[in-house]
Amino acid sequence: MTHQERILKAARGEMPDMLPYIPRIDLWYSANSRAGTLPGQHRGRTAYEISRAEGWGLMTASIDFTYQFLPEALLHRAIGA
Repeated sequence: MTHQERILKAARGEMPDMLPYIPRIDLWYSANSRAGTLPGQHRGRTAYEISRAEGWGLMTASIDFTYQFLPEALLHRAIGA
């Protein structure tokens, strides 16, 4: 059974053979690449390449909402500003 089949089955309220794991690599990658804390085996790879290497599902349509011109702008994200 593919990841897509598992997700659709879960969305229908049915129990798949295993829960699909699709991490928010966009957020993880953004934070760790900027901090210089990517694991050694993934340094120099894109988020897409890391996903493929780990066998994870891919999130291909994402926008980095964490990038702000002013660091304090992130403080206002929770209130919708």
